[in-house]
Amino acid sequence: MELTVTPTPSTMSARDALPALDPSSGVLTASTTLTRNAWTLSQDLLLGLGARHDLPGAGRRHDEDITLLRCWIRAYDIRLIVMLNAHLVPYPRLLTFLLDLGRAADCDVALTHDESTVTPVIAWAQDNGARVHTTPTPLIDRMKATARPAYPLPAEAPTSFPKFLPEVDFYAFRGLCRELLPANEFAIVDDLYVRTFRDITANPLGDDEDASSRLRTMLSTVTTESEATTIIRATQAALFKTGRHLYVWMPTLRTAMQRDQHRRLTPAEVRSLRGYRTPWRSSLAVLHDAELTSNDIAALTLADLQPTGHLTNPAQPLTDDARAFLRAHREFRRIKGATEGDPLFTMNTPGVRAALRSIGRDLLIPTVSAQAGFDDTPDQTWRKALGVRIATLT
Repeated sequence: MELTVTPTPSTMSARDALPALDPSSGVLTASTTLTRNAWTLSQDLLLGLGARHDLPGAGRRHDEDITLLRCWIRAYDIRLIVMLNAHLVPYPRLLTFLLDLGRAADCDVALTHDESTVTPVIAWAQDNGARVHTTPTPLIDRMKATARPAYPLPAEAPTSFPKFLPEVDFYAFRGLCRELLPANEFAIVDDLYVRTFRDITANPLGDDEDASSRLRTMLSTVTTESEATTIIRATQAALFKTGRHLYVWMPTLRTAMQRDQHRRLTPAEVRSLRGYRTPWRSSLAVLHDAELTSNDIAALTLADLQPTGHLTNPAQPLTDDARAFLRAHREFRRIKGATEGDPLFTMNTPGVRAALRSIGRDLLIPTVSAQAGFDDTPDQTWRKALGVRIATLT
């Protein structure tokens, strides 16, 4: 563990003077709050990881903060902790826990201070074997050399799809859209309609269950009710050519779309789960998003989760951010004395469902619905609610 102290220009904020790096890059950057308490500094580090004070679990116990920091640092494989504006700490001894944290996690610690200030932090750091820089350049170079490629977060392009479409059956849908919509809007609707029609014609739907599953897969790529309506009407038209009728109860479809039951979490929604200080809530959400039922989640043991954050039998692939949450939770359970055969979560199935509903309210993301059974995956909940039926025309 190496400790360094670096000045930053007084003409700009310390954060602007250094590279902006995500914790998943291996560099944790946190801004120091003017304080006389060590727990405030540990909260600053958690804020640097993305934690929010306005969400459940945002406690202020310094010992628990340090335990959680150890878990998150291991989960993200942090190699360098950068504490900005350390001159705001009036008693440098408050920073001692940073040295212990760095040694425990085998990562380096860098402190910065405003170049125009005289701070006792420099003398304290030198007493602890620190290297003192005279310019920000060595720290900037160190941060760039340490940083790995961060977990990707694809941009979500706003949809230009028309919001209001005719409320008619499939046989009149395309013609009425052509008649009522401006040419540019109809071109957008018709493009989706034709692509869906050709896809269903080339790969016809099977039974009711296959139809529901295929529809959910197709609808998982869209975000508006009008796009969903277009896909349904094109599918009905394609099946009608083969002598079959697809029945979909449209009010239920719209309700499901409004509740976002048709899709998995977006990368931005998964990233928003960083707001929880404790990793168990984030882990619950990503496991449910991976198509595990409430019973499945409650039955998991530490042996079912690899140290890398991969499940032994995942239903759906997990993103990099999701695996980081699971790694942190596994490490926390291990620190608390859990063995490989112990439950991954210390709650029963109703507790899992209650926590998932709370997460949905906290972050406004799709989680378990009140109508879902304990053994229902999100896909099964969608299938039961939608009431999809295929009838043969005679």
